Amino acid sequence: PMKSPSSLCSGSPGASSLSSEDAERIQKLERRILGAAQFQVERDVLEEFRYRDYEQKLQEEERTWQAQVSTVRKLRAEAAQRRKAQHEEVEDRRKQMQGHLAHAREAKVSHQDASSARRVCELKEAQRRRLEERRNEQLERSKE
Repeated sequence: PMKSPSSLCSGSPGASSLSSEDAERIQKLERRILGAAQFQVERDVLEEFRYRDYEQKLQEEERTWQAQVSTVRKLRAEAAQRRKAQHEEVEDRRKQMQGHLAHAREAKVSHQDASSARRVCELKEAQRRRLEERRNEQLERSKE
């Protein structure tokens, strides 16, 4: 406990020379000092509470922020996986289509080759018939 200034002075020489007016002033000063000290203590306590509250809010905001960052990272990773899967699917389809197109071209060429071969055979056959007809005509002319 704090000793009041008047109690400190009462044991010193000349303490009896304090008038009641001075003693009253000293008591008023003591009360003012004690009030100011108590006010400062209360202010410090309130400040500490505000600081703790502020710290808790900051920590809560940081946790929220970390959770949001984590969610965003997770969503980005999922989106990247989806894009990769779609890209692979498109690439597979492209390769498949190229295979189908190549097969179709080969079939078309084969068909054209077969058609050309038939046409050549038909033309050769027609030419052979014409030659045969000419020979026959020449043979009949020579008989006559």
